[in-house]
Amino acid sequence: MQRDAAVAFAATEVQVEVRRALESDQAGIVALVRSEPLNPNGLHWHRFVVASDAQGLVGAAQLRRNSDGSHELASLVVRPQARGRGIAAQMIERLVDGRRGRVFAVTRRANVARFARWGFVEIDARDAARDVRTRRMIGQLASVVSLLRGRRPSALVVLERLPPTQPA
Repeated sequence: MQRDAAVAFAATEVQVEVRRALESDQAGIVALVRSEPLNPNGLHWHRFVVASDAQGLVGAAQLRRNSDGSHELASLVVRPQARGRGIAAQMIERLVDGRRGRVFAVTRRANVARFARWGFVEIDARDAARDVRTRRMIGQLASVVSLLRGRRPSALVVLERLPPTQPA
């Protein structure tokens, strides 16, 4: 009986492709990011990876270059009906795999542990790139607007990806 349930589940599993974004994905990327309380600025398709299935785009994430040469993992979004299938993890892997240099992320405190598998650790925001500090501050201001709308504001933290350790 359990085997039949597993086979039925596998048969209904929808195939998702994670790939570099195309120019034709621009409108879908903007729509996805604006569907969540994320920074709606700087959404240029050439910096994104996207996840798509037969219905269209279900996820997007970008690696934004900062003025000091570092990068920021940003605009990470997966449609609610597609969550829990490892789509965000696939997009993150695609963006940070083999990446050298400093990579930051700004997220809610509740998400810090999820980023540990890619070597991200929480840092003092003052130690982040200036561009990252600025975007975090804008995000914190947006949280105040949420408070005024009766929603609980999010505490945003800065993460930095530690460089992979070199074999001895």
